[in-house]
Amino acid sequence: DLKKFNLNDLKPFLSAEGLGVGLILILANFYVLSERLRFLIKSHGIKVGSWTIWKLNLIGVFFSFSMPGGVGGDVIKAYYMQKDLGVSRSVAYSSALMDRVLGLYTFVLMAFIALIVESSRTTRGPLVLSLLLWVGLLFVGLSVGLLVLAFGKWPAHFSHAAGIRGKLFRFMDSCQHFTHH
Repeated sequence: DLKKFNLNDLKPFLSAEGLGVGLILILANFYVLSERLRFLIKSHGIKVGSWTIWKLNLIGVFFSFSMPGGVGGDVIKAYYMQKDLGVSRSVAYSSALMDRVLGLYTFVLMAFIALIVESSRTTRGPLVLSLLLWVGLLFVGLSVGLLVLAFGKWPAHFSHAAGIRGKLFRFMDSCQHFTHH
């Protein structure tokens, strides 16, 4: 209940030390996100500096916060990768998508680990157990999906097909390229 929320509980976090630690954690998070995207682009043989990717991520975060929906920043990031870095459209958008998928995978993995740790510390109520089951199933599903994407094989003529099917398989080829480098 909002009436029970006490703003005085936030005072330790609003100190100079608390704000400094928060800023350091945010900057470290941006650095890790930038390096993950740089690694994805580098896997296609494209050399790009950390500072360039850092700026792309900041632009993406700005547009994610300012545009409705959470995907706007990724689309803008891919657009600028294509425009400023000379990256092909498939590499730009597959890099943005794989960056998002890896972020989701990491988030689900952290939630799964937190639920396991928390359920071992407290009583295992039905809500915690069902949440653990669903997050575990999501983790297994994402793991299987990433493994299929990484090691799955499909006939070469699929990539040369016309229309949406050909675009889909060319996009999957571009995503699969990340696992081979």
